[in-house]
Amino acid sequence: TQIVSGSNDGTIRVWDARLDEEAIKPLPGHTDSVNSVAFSPDGSRVASGSSDGTIRIWDSRTGEQVVKPLTGHEGRIRSIAFSPDGTQLASGSDDKTVRLWDAVTGVEVTKPLTGRT
Repeated sequence: TQIVSGSNDGTIRVWDARLDEEAIKPLPGHTDSVNSVAFSPDGSRVASGSSDGTIRIWDSRTGEQVVKPLTGHEGRIRSIAFSPDGTQLASGSDDKTVRLWDAVTGVEVTKPLTGRT
């Protein structure tokens, strides 16, 4: 069983819960705190959203980024979630938008959904 965590120093860690140790090296790249992390439904990828306004998608086994950082939000990322089939990723931000991304290519698939407070 694996668990993923994000931290204020901008790193993401994937843990092996059975062994009580890190499964792979820490995943660097964000320049600000990590606010949201999620595994893809099949467990092969980890996504992270940060106060730096970017989203990153990693291979959970190798720790390699699988696409370039996803950009477009103008505020910190507060929430991310994979679709049930793992092909899309939704993100919510302080910029009051929700964006939908292709989780394989990193391309935004619709125009942002805007909201109010």
